[in-house]
Amino acid sequence: MVNQISALSLYFQRVVSCQDSEGVVKIGLELILEKLAIDAVAIFSLAEETGWLTLLFDKGLLSKELVKQQPIQIGEGLNGTVAKTGEPLYAYAGQLEHELEGALQAEKICATVIMPLISCNKIIGTLAVFSRSQRTFTQQEIFVLETLAAQLSLAVENVSLSDKQKMMREKLRRAENQYREIFEKTSDIIWLEDLEGNIISGNRAFLNMLGGDLSQLSGKNIFAWIPQNSLSKAKTVRKQLWAGLPKEWSYDQTIINSQGQEIILKVTTNLLQIGKTQGFQHIAKDITEERKMQENLEYYIRHITRVQEEERLRISRELHDSTAQSLIVIMHQLEKFLLSSKHLIVSDSRFLYGMVEQVKEILQEVRQFSRDLRPSILMILA
Repeated sequence: MVNQISALSLYFQRVVSCQDSEGVVKIGLELILEKLAIDAVAIFSLAEETGWLTLLFDKGLLSKELVKQQPIQIGEGLNGTVAKTGEPLYAYAGQLEHELEGALQAEKICATVIMPLISCNKIIGTLAVFSRSQRTFTQQEIFVLETLAAQLSLAVENVSLSDKQKMMREKLRRAENQYREIFEKTSDIIWLEDLEGNIISGNRAFLNMLGGDLSQLSGKNIFAWIPQNSLSKAKTVRKQLWAGLPKEWSYDQTIINSQGQEIILKVTTNLLQIGKTQGFQHIAKDITEERKMQENLEYYIRHITRVQEEERLRISRELHDSTAQSLIVIMHQLEKFLLSSKHLIVSDSRFLYGMVEQVKEILQEVRQFSRDLRPSILMILA
């Protein structure tokens, strides 16, 4: 028979010098095995978000890894029932309700006691003790288990919280590493600066653009690389963001790097929290070559357009100064011939008058064609 006072006294003596919650739990499990003469003891943790019980600690389980891989749904089996009701459960082989879950069936358990682990009026898991031989648990043993379950609940919750914190820290570390890898490897130019424009950090593309390493550039003011004619726009963008309108700016920005090269950037700037202070994040693309190609294309378009306009102007002048004048001469000669020829028969006179009218019509069409070739832009060039 367990001496409940000595068992609990021994537990408190051992945990006094323990510095962490996991150690407290392990001491409790070892004491249960030592004092209750059982074969195995296990603690299952209840995940509130999923409703599943998973093995957190154990002593003596033969199929520990298998049990770990098979979580127990709340409300199912013995542990699931205790996690649902919050009431202790005692079960022995031969009872109709004695049904172990999943991998625990392979443990060949003949007797078990399962206690709820409760913290802040919330069920956080179960404490289960197992015997592979036929036996009953005394009231003193049940009392010891109830007391230890109450003591272990807080430690188990702390372990669960610690595990969640570790998982969150690991996820955060992985996310930071992924961001850092993207930050460094992306072809986009990215840099961070404080509210005064002092460089805090920049990726490899940014350092290559300016020419230098972070130790040389950190703390230097980005405005030192922005030419005077672009400085006003850069400062206006930052003032607008700091004032809260708009939340993001996209604009062209010229940079003169350490080698004196002019670089044109398409920059997106936004205000964000950098550590404990606010600052600006800039994501940019180098559009220098693209802008040069665009300027060259515009130059060629202007050049070709001017050549076409000059050719149209030449044709227009040719029509006006040569073709039209020749038609006028022909028309005047026909008119003069008609006036000086008094012995022409009527049919010939009519034919010649018809020719004069046709020449007038052609002259009108030539003049109109000449005007059509000379719109207002050509008139200016003329």
